[in-house]
Amino acid sequence: MDYEKLAKILALAGSDNSGEATSALRMATQMLARAGLDFVDLAQGIEQRSIRDATHDALATDLATLKSELYDLRLLTSTLIEEINAMRLHAAKQSAQLDKARKNVDFLRDRLRRSDTARRDFQRRVSRDEVERQMLLRQLRTHDDATRELESLASTPDKSDDPGS
Repeated sequence: MDYEKLAKILALAGSDNSGEATSALRMATQMLARAGLDFVDLAQGIEQRSIRDATHDALATDLATLKSELYDLRLLTSTLIEEINAMRLHAAKQSAQLDKARKNVDFLRDRLRRSDTARRDFQRRVSRDEVERQMLLRQLRTHDDATRELESLASTPDKSDDPGS
């Protein structure tokens, strides 16, 4: 069916001339009948089209909203990916610094162990040296005592050597 022609004929049905309007309605009824339709079908089609158009408009609005949200989400995702990459880089740097710090701690622990060992060795040597010094001091006192005794004996006149006795 030629819907443009039907629309023109129905426009004539609104004419002030009643003969023209009646003739236009008859022609429209015949066109609809040839297509197996009537005015009720035409009204239902208009209603369905109106519903379809309203639905289409609502869906178009929803689609535009969803497209906008999708764009925003893609932008947010891109920003988050950049932040994640920056965090990964920062974590890698922190990990490298941590590894370096662990090596430094291991080095310092080893140095401390060697230092403690050297300190204990030094303390043992100092203790041995102190014992040896104490022994040498005793020997020196013993020697000094012996020297004084000998000097005392040497300075005391022997009575058997005295001619006056």
